[in-house]
Amino acid sequence: MEGISDISTKETADTVIKISDLEEARSGFCHLGVSERQSAKLIASGIITPTPIQEQAIPALLDGKDVIALAQTGSGKTLAFAVPILEKIDPLNKAFQVLILVPTRELALQISEVFWEVRPESSEVRVVPIYGGSSKDLQKDSMRQGCQILVATPGRLIDFIWEGMIHFEAVKIVILDEADRMFEMGFIDDIKFILSCLQHKVQFGLFSATMPPPIRQIAEQHVPDPFYIRLEKLVSDKPKIAQKCYRVAPHEKFRTLLKILKKEKGATLIFCKTRGEADRLASQLKKSGHQAEAIHGGKEQAYRGYTLRKFRQGDLSILVATDLASRGLDIDDVALIINYDVPLEPEDYIHRLGRTARAGKTGEAITFVTPLERKLIERIEKMLGERLLISNQ
Repeated sequence: MEGISDISTKETADTVIKISDLEEARSGFCHLGVSERQSAKLIASGIITPTPIQEQAIPALLDGKDVIALAQTGSGKTLAFAVPILEKIDPLNKAFQVLILVPTRELALQISEVFWEVRPESSEVRVVPIYGGSSKDLQKDSMRQGCQILVATPGRLIDFIWEGMIHFEAVKIVILDEADRMFEMGFIDDIKFILSCLQHKVQFGLFSATMPPPIRQIAEQHVPDPFYIRLEKLVSDKPKIAQKCYRVAPHEKFRTLLKILKKEKGATLIFCKTRGEADRLASQLKKSGHQAEAIHGGKEQAYRGYTLRKFRQGDLSILVATDLASRGLDIDDVALIINYDVPLEPEDYIHRLGRTARAGKTGEAITFVTPLERKLIERIEKMLGERLLISNQ
């Protein structure tokens, strides 16, 4: 079996594994109870030091505890449950053992990719994402080949339950990820039905940014004595995210945006309120010579996946999005967030900013504020407990 000491000279595309990294990992993930084999794979993937949520959640889940974790996107929560799942699962048993419920197809694919990236090379664990908007037959074929970990959106999972494709007898771990987002999208009754299909005790993990009453009720019913984790809001970490607000008239927005893009370097994520606005803005930016594409719920899944890959790989410098991309998508190395429109809900401001300053890095967020949007900014300030300075650009 490959141990940590066996990979001291390995290289990945982005990093060379050093002796100092190995020592740090030995006192990091191994100290949390993670096996040397799994730690070695994390190091080979460039993951050296656990984040705060990983430091708390991994030992608790490895110890068999039920976990409720309130943390913003960008905190490293996917690995917080993926690592212990990979340690606890029986790879020789091809039965469905772990269910991860998520609100969107993008998050289902992202979580599946994390599992594929960090599972040890010789692991026989199979991860299958199922979600609406894609071929049922292809997903069924994947499941028939063996599926220990199922990452599913509620609607497609219920379809497969009614068709007799899903059996819960061997399930031992259930994770609800972005639980509050599932509530916001109207999945609360679907979640209750899915959980009612479990006729035996399972280990339960609930990861969410907030805890609305319906989610709290589910937690109290299924997790009566949880290990509770609460991390501070990401936006309160002022050294990581420099927040600026510019006072602009509606007709000045695009000109102001071009001035900012001329000065700023690095991957830029721009948020608009509507799909039409995102499409129009991306088109305007391309006409102005910028590499820009729009992503929102009206785009085909294949296009959205292709565009996200280009943005992650650095082949696309500007992504224009609706709030579809503000929650649950793991987009690293975003240098600049621009709120072209102030979000209608204060919580969405936090989730938008959660796309930058990830994994200890720094970032910048700029918000355009028109006279009619001043009330929206006041609601954000009330939630943050601080004033946001609004200046002329």
